Amino acid sequence: MISGRIFAVALLLMPFTAGAAQRADTVRLSVADALTRVLRESDEMKIGLAQLSVTDAQVTQARAAGLPALNLRGSYTQQTKNARANIVSASVFGQSYNYVTSLALTQPIFQGGRIWAGMRAAGDARDASRHNLEETR
Repeated sequence: MISGRIFAVALLLMPFTAGAAQRADTVRLSVADALTRVLRESDEMKIGLAQLSVTDAQVTQARAAGLPALNLRGSYTQQTKNARANIVSASVFGQSYNYVTSLALTQPIFQGGRIWAGMRAAGDARDASRHNLEETR
């Protein structure tokens, strides 16, 4: 019987607690503040900004394909025991340390227009992403 009374009291007090919770949850905003908040926190805006970032990176990558590249490589080996050095002493084979270094400069000269077409396509994708972002705004 006590649980029935508790249930009845809880049932009577429920509308008052719901109204207080709703009042605490309400945020008063002007139209300008609401638009600023939507532009800052909207999922569509975040997706549009991420797509713009990706297409900017693709433009940089396409441009880099036509630039010269400079590669430096090196290696070092050490042999603790060399069978050739044991057979023939005091010769070239007696060296236990080997160093190899190479430097290569490459520049694409002609690739059938592939670099320029890639740069143009990446630029068009970036422009489309910018227009999509503006449309979302």
